[in-house]
Amino acid sequence: MPDQESIRGQLNLLDTLRKRLRIQINQQKTLGAHAPAYMQLEIDNAQEQIRKIKAYLLRNGVHVEHLAEDGEEETSEIHTASGQAQPTNPVAASQLENDASDLADVFISYHPADKAWVRQTLLPLLEQQNGLRAIVDWRDFEIGVPKVMNVEKAVMGSRSTLIVLTSEWVQSEWNAFQELLASTADPSGVQRKLLPVMLRACTPPPRIAMRDIADLTDPDERDEQLQRLMRSLKRSQSKGSRLTDAGGETQLPLPSELAPASKTDDLPEYDVTKQPWYIQSLPPLQRVTQAEAKPWFGNMPVLLLTVNENEFFAVGRLLQPLPEQNRILQVAFGNETYYLGRYGTYNTVLTKTQMGSVGLGATMLATQHAQDIWKPKATIAVGVAFGMNRQKQQIGDVLIAKEIIPYNPIRAGATIIERGQRLASDAGLFNRFEHTYDWRFERPDGPLCRLHKGTIISGEELVDSAERKATLLQRFPEAIGGEMEGTGLSAASFYDRRPWILIKAICDWADGAKHGKHQPLAAAAAASLVHHVLSDPDALHNI
Repeated sequence: MPDQESIRGQLNLLDTLRKRLRIQINQQKTLGAHAPAYMQLEIDNAQEQIRKIKAYLLRNGVHVEHLAEDGEEETSEIHTASGQAQPTNPVAASQLENDASDLADVFISYHPADKAWVRQTLLPLLEQQNGLRAIVDWRDFEIGVPKVMNVEKAVMGSRSTLIVLTSEWVQSEWNAFQELLASTADPSGVQRKLLPVMLRACTPPPRIAMRDIADLTDPDERDEQLQRLMRSLKRSQSKGSRLTDAGGETQLPLPSELAPASKTDDLPEYDVTKQPWYIQSLPPLQRVTQAEAKPWFGNMPVLLLTVNENEFFAVGRLLQPLPEQNRILQVAFGNETYYLGRYGTYNTVLTKTQMGSVGLGATMLATQHAQDIWKPKATIAVGVAFGMNRQKQQIGDVLIAKEIIPYNPIRAGATIIERGQRLASDAGLFNRFEHTYDWRFERPDGPLCRLHKGTIISGEELVDSAERKATLLQRFPEAIGGEMEGTGLSAASFYDRRPWILIKAICDWADGAKHGKHQPLAAAAAASLVHHVLSDPDALHNI
């Protein structure tokens, strides 16, 4: 007969499997026909594990209530070798549940190469300076007990598992088991069961990369990142008692109930109409015919693409009349309307497309049409996007696309196979935007907006779901942001062999709390950066 610790471990594992299963089932329902095939396989595997655990518990006299998500119910009889049914003496599973007050605050998972840092730096910070209860293997594991049971007990007996990320940790299969056990208990991340800390630069596995990571690799930010980690641990500690109901059962919100972070953005309240960059109008306009605009055909080096009015006005307010003109020229061609002026030191065409990449008036056709008429040296999409990492990014930060990845094209079989072609922005344009150390744009609360360079994902979805965003980040852990027009811009420009780049600033986090409140700020920041680059008369040299 197994001891009570083994029974309790199986009950804890059953509880975490059920939590994960509920989330998977609800995600599958939410996605409907768009749910990938692998999701059903994961559900089937989880239900099979649950059946095995329940059978084990029943054989040892512990009856567990059958839940709908468990799948097909197993028989409640235990058969002996002779085939005769043997009654059990069931014990209520609730009698063996851990009391939340008995939980440690954190279990530390690390590679032996980092034991000295854990012992000399991390543990004193956790226990002596912050009064947290930690579990660490060399001090707290029971001698003589199988290591897998010690690890299971430590993970299940702690509110959080802290992972010390290094390349050695990533390559260790044993540490991967510890991470999987912790993430199973909280796959969506809402309970902060798994807290990754990057001690040395490495490439985390996708399940970890989708989460915010405390990055200690920059000595100048290490203290700040450690304090952020302590705040997260203390929040988990304060939530411990709230995660159980009156009956002592752990309650986990379903995906439909997952609220966005209480701090929906990092800005205090401000009056947008009083900001120096807020102008919801264009400079004076003059309508001209196509014949009157003909002198500028082929003489407009820059094409600027916007989508909504916030983007359009943010760019338009910086547009100046062409040489020898007193007003911005407005000319209609086919289904499109263009505005001709001077942006920085360059003759520029500004237009506003429909949202998305595909469809009448959307970015792909609009870009092709404009490039055919104006023959620009550079096509730049300017506007707003959602951010990926609120711990490293802030509202108003500008994203510079090194490449665009279309995330919609996939092959959905037993596993997802990415079919979208990665398209790199023009190397010369990327270089110009990368070297903008003298650019300044201040947010309403004072801090300067920052630049982030890298991969931007693009699709036809207006993403506003923490679960959907987490799925995308798991597929593309390198992504710094997402939007809807980059696929059309990159595809049209690639087809016509014209240099392009996408410059968009963060206006929200696509976490279920999407709103347009910060779009004017984000659009203004992106427009300001583009204007700064194009103010250099040599910016388009050799492009």
